[in-house]
Amino acid sequence: MNPGVAFFGDSSGAVYAFTLVASDNGCTQQDRQSIPGYAVVAGPIVLANGSADEVYVLASNGTDSRLVHFTYRNGSLSNSGSLHLPWPNAAGLALETTGLPARLAITFAGGEVEVDQIQKSFGMKRLSNTALAVTIAHAPSWYHSSSTDLIGIGGQTGTGGGMLVVLDSNLNSVGTFAVPA
Repeated sequence: MNPGVAFFGDSSGAVYAFTLVASDNGCTQQDRQSIPGYAVVAGPIVLANGSADEVYVLASNGTDSRLVHFTYRNGSLSNSGSLHLPWPNAAGLALETTGLPARLAITFAGGEVEVDQIQKSFGMKRLSNTALAVTIAHAPSWYHSSSTDLIGIGGQTGTGGGMLVVLDSNLNSVGTFAVPA
């Protein structure tokens, strides 16, 4: 990773790379790339790749969502591709681990969940997806133990109550926990 470099995205679809300027405790913009017609709704996820950083953001425009990959090298961001996602209104993402290959859990407002993989080559691959009977407003969470990996998703039911849905890493239901309205 490039120490002292911060990455972030905004609702205009811009992805930024800034460096810390130690002499004045300020920041200097290194580069900016745009995802035209999209807002960055989650991320970035940043993974080291030698002297480069691989930066992933979740972008959506209300009718389409995608996972977008940038590479930061020598002070410059370049678009390294995107993975079109099957549902609009992406809500959030969570990285399973920083080792490669790594899985990303992605949630969508309509109640859908997808698990994608960042491969050793830093490419992106869809692994599985499913639809749940809840609406989702936030990112999922990974839970790791010595015997299993679980994904927790908070949602809201049609009756106004809350629900925690727990899935295994293949998106099979492990359990649901209702929270009264």
